[in-house]
Amino acid sequence: MLFCMEKYSEAEAEHRTVFKPREKVLGWEYLDTLKSRIKIAAVLHAQSKHAEAESKLRAVLTTTERILGTNHPTTAKSRAHLKLVEAKLKR
Repeated sequence: MLFCMEKYSEAEAEHRTVFKPREKVLGWEYLDTLKSRIKIAAVLHAQSKHAEAESKLRAVLTTTERILGTNHPTTAKSRAHLKLVEAKLKR
């Protein structure tokens, strides 16, 4: 909701608040935790923090490809977000 309202710093804080307990309780490789990381990266991208977004997305993509496979929707989503970020970074 905050993201859609273009309140990116608040959205980032909210997503990070959700992410921390997910990572602690569920672990880094759990699907909901990976989706939280993608959301954080999307907000970072929206705030023009492209290098940080790229780093997070590369880590997520590596994990989703290994755990979920290359054709899983979450893998595809992280790959698509990474391509957007790379375009901003001209890579």
